[in-house]
Amino acid sequence: MVEDERLDKILAALERVLAERAPAPLEKFYSPESLAKRLDVPAATLREWARRGTIKSVRLGKLVRFREDDVRAFLDGGRS
Repeated sequence: MVEDERLDKILAALERVLAERAPAPLEKFYSPESLAKRLDVPAATLREWARRGTIKSVRLGKLVRFREDDVRAFLDGGRS
């Protein structure tokens, strides 16, 4: 019985250590073209909304990308 409790404590500690070291999931980003297909709007409209701040976007050099969390916020509340 004592050994079972020790083993449970060791396994719990190991799970905590592994959880702390697990890499965070990568964020999902959409291009204007891929998001336009999903939302059924022109990519140019998405770029314009991004320029106006209607939907949050990220610039990676010359590229415009939309974070999945920002897209969800935009769809849930009309603005991100």
